[in-house]
Amino acid sequence: MARWLSMFEDTCRFPARENECLGWHEARITAALKTPGYVSARVYKIKQVRNGRGQFITLYEIDSDDIAATLALGDSRLAAESARNAEPDSLMMPLWTNVLWREIAAVPADMASRKTGNWVNLIEINCADPQREGEFNNWYHHTHLSDTVKTPGFLAARRYQAKTFVGGRADYLALYEIETDDIDRTIALRRASREKEKALGRYADSQLFLRVWEDVLAELILERNAVVQSSA
Repeated sequence: MARWLSMFEDTCRFPARENECLGWHEARITAALKTPGYVSARVYKIKQVRNGRGQFITLYEIDSDDIAATLALGDSRLAAESARNAEPDSLMMPLWTNVLWREIAAVPADMASRKTGNWVNLIEINCADPQREGEFNNWYHHTHLSDTVKTPGFLAARRYQAKTFVGGRADYLALYEIETDDIDRTIALRRASREKEKALGRYADSQLFLRVWEDVLAELILERNAVVQSSA
C-alpha cells in the first residue's frame, strides 16, 4: 500500500488569537483522523515565516491505494468540521491546500516506529537535468539520506515525490525528523557535516539539482494518531 503525505499551510490572521488557532487545528485533525487510511496528523509552527509559506504546517500521513477517493472522504470530513466551527471573522488564512506527496524512500528503511522529533526540516528540490534523474534519485536514496541522519539530532528521513505539479512547489520533498533543544546549533552541525561530505565526494554535483525551498524549519506543536478500531 502506498504511503502519502498531504500538506496544508495556513496563517492565523490575528496574532493575539493563536490559542484559538491551535484549537481550530486540533478540531480539524481530530475530524480528519476518523477517515479510513489516515494514519497520523501533526501541526508545526514555522520557525521563520517566508514569503509564500504559511505560519503553520499540517502534515497528514495517509495509507491508500486510491488516494483520490481517500482524500475526497477526508476533505468532506474537514468541510463538515469547518462548517460546525466557522469563524465569523475568518480566523485562518489558507495558503497551500492538499499539496500531495507519495513516499519513495525512508531511512531507517523499516521506519516501523515512524520516528518523530520536536522539529522537522523540509527541503523541496528538483532535478536540474531530466536525463540525470536516475543518478539524482540514486544519490539521494542511497547516499544523501543516510549521510544526513548521521548528524547528531537527526532521527530519520523520508523522501517524497509530488503527485502532480503545483506551481511554486518542487517535484521532490525531503523531510528530516529532528530532536533537539537548540535547532540553530543542530542545523549548523548539519551544514558542517555537509561540507565534509563534499570533501569526501559524497555530495552531488551542484549542477544536478535545483532547490526550491531549503531548510524550512518547523517546530511540532500538536500530534495525533488515528485510533485503530478493534475487529473483535
